Amino acid sequence: MQTTKQSAFPMTAEQFLAKAEPIMVKVGGTTLEAKPRQFASSSLGYYCFGKTSEAGKVEVLGSSIDTAERTFSTGSIGMGLSAKVEHKVAGKAVTLQVSGNLVKIGSKPGSKPGASAGQFQVSINLVCVNSKHQA
Repeated sequence: MQTTKQSAFPMTAEQFLAKAEPIMVKVGGTTLEAKPRQFASSSLGYYCFGKTSEAGKVEVLGSSIDTAERTFSTGSIGMGLSAKVEHKVAGKAVTLQVSGNLVKIGSKPGSKPGASAGQFQVSINLVCVNSKHQA
């Protein structure tokens, strides 16, 4: 059985957190700021969270990412997305695995419409590929 060796991440966690700058993520007509962080899994990347009244394509670093309709385990409806994009941090190339959910607020069975009904709750992770070893 042949295995492939993955590339080492080009910097330490400390270097990434010191040098990485926020990334702007556009969801419909809303722009969110994805801030650098180290996830609980010890992977490095970016995270953004917010609301939008428009769902559809998501734009990250000049790439347009399609969303797909889905029903979540809670019964809520919305959209999911997944893609890889290239990025540079302090002049070093990194690949980001972009994944996220856009959940329609008030769509969970039995929920009562509130002030945010019709909007989408947005949660997007941009995880640096091969960065997990940076504990």
